[in-house]
Amino acid sequence: MPSSIPTQAQAASNGINANTFLKLLVAQLQYQNPNSPSNPTQYLTQTAAFEEVQQLDSLQTSVQALTQQQQVSSGVAMLGQQVTASTGTSGSSVSGVVSAVQLTST
Repeated sequence: MPSSIPTQAQAASNGINANTFLKLLVAQLQYQNPNSPSNPTQYLTQTAAFEEVQQLDSLQTSVQALTQQQQVSSGVAMLGQQVTASTGTSGSSVSGVVSAVQLTST
């Protein structure tokens, strides 16, 4: 993979996504000189890079959904079970039977 392609983390921090990449690719094709078109190898490399960005975005979405499903399954498995959990930095703990599960962003 060429080093000019941003990694997923770099792209996220820069606000770059598949749509941004596609807009740049279309703009490059739109404004190229018809008498001197860009190198076909370069075009194929950019197209392959765009496909890779799309696949990484799709993979990230799938992993997030899988993670959420696993969290829900873990929570449901605790229903009716006696659990003990730490309440944070104070070191104290709380104990009880799980009667409900609430999934939050944190």
